[in-house]
Amino acid sequence: MRLVYAPAERDVVVLVDAVQHAYRASSLEEYPATAMAAAAMLVRCDVASFNDVDPSRNYAVSVLDPPDYEFFPGAFELFAELQAENPLIRYVSDTGDGSAHKFTDFVTTAEFHDTRIYRELYGRIGVEHQLAITLPVALPRIVGLVLNRAHVDDDFDERDRTMLNLLRPHLAQAYEHVRLRDELVTQRSLLGQLLQEQGTTVVVLDGSSSDPEGLARLASFFGTGTGPSGLPLPMDTWIEAQRARLRHDPGDGLPTPFETLSTVRDGRRIVVRFVPGNDSPDALALTERSPRTDDAELRLLGLSSREVEVLQLLASGATNAEIGAQLHIASGTVKKHLDAIYRKLGVSGRVQAVSMCLELLPTTRP
Repeated sequence: MRLVYAPAERDVVVLVDAVQHAYRASSLEEYPATAMAAAAMLVRCDVASFNDVDPSRNYAVSVLDPPDYEFFPGAFELFAELQAENPLIRYVSDTGDGSAHKFTDFVTTAEFHDTRIYRELYGRIGVEHQLAITLPVALPRIVGLVLNRAHVDDDFDERDRTMLNLLRPHLAQAYEHVRLRDELVTQRSLLGQLLQEQGTTVVVLDGSSSDPEGLARLASFFGTGTGPSGLPLPMDTWIEAQRARLRHDPGDGLPTPFETLSTVRDGRRIVVRFVPGNDSPDALALTERSPRTDDAELRLLGLSSREVEVLQLLASGATNAEIGAQLHIASGTVKKHLDAIYRKLGVSGRVQAVSMCLELLPTTRP
């Protein structure tokens, strides 16, 4: 970036304050006011606006400072219609250059006064000069900060341009921060809503405070916290067994299928899954369901009626010989059924098959 104006010492001091202010927004909703306030610390203007426009769709949204700046009825709709006549918007649309530019970089004052957008809009609301920067977003959408002055002889100068250009990368970074934060908050909210709809709660095992609802669920099924972690003692023992298994067999980087812990109390059933955190804390996923007696979910996985019977007996703790005796089939036939079950469920053996059966058929208890 070429600087025509060399900032004075006092400019640098104010710039530092403005940059610090630019990062104060904690959400996209707060960002426009924060950005305009930061710019106003550097460049004098009569009114500022933060605009999100798309000339291809005649779409325009503006946030003003001061917010009570008076516009005539229909002014915003007129701006959306005529925005392509704005020389600054036209320049950014053609070039993608978001650095600071003003009206008089492209047209003389007389030429600007001869445009429809000046006669029908800017002239009526008292805007003679604009200095604007835009943020990095995909065209044709344009997101930018606009500073306006009302007097025809009060154009912006090179100091104003330089100071706004020096602030621009910080405004862009602050905008990206709050955009990503809002996106994560939205995703977390949607994920939480989805988990709640499925009856699932997540408890993070990080040694600090966890979700009260999850802890209350664990206590209602496994008793109050008596283990070293503050969780019920059976949970602590089971969690350590899962971690020991992970240490013994870290795998090849692929997700490792862990056993689930399941129990039924007072007509309610809970399934607990251990979720290894790798670079983040381990967690427990708690899913509470009402006990069912049907085997429809197993059939949806492709198991035949006989395979469902074999799997249910397996989950009850029966050996191959006991399964064969109850179903009046040979042990070799039981083994063939089990091999088919493992293949259809995508598991590697009895433990994982039983775990899946317990999850899908809560009334099948070992």
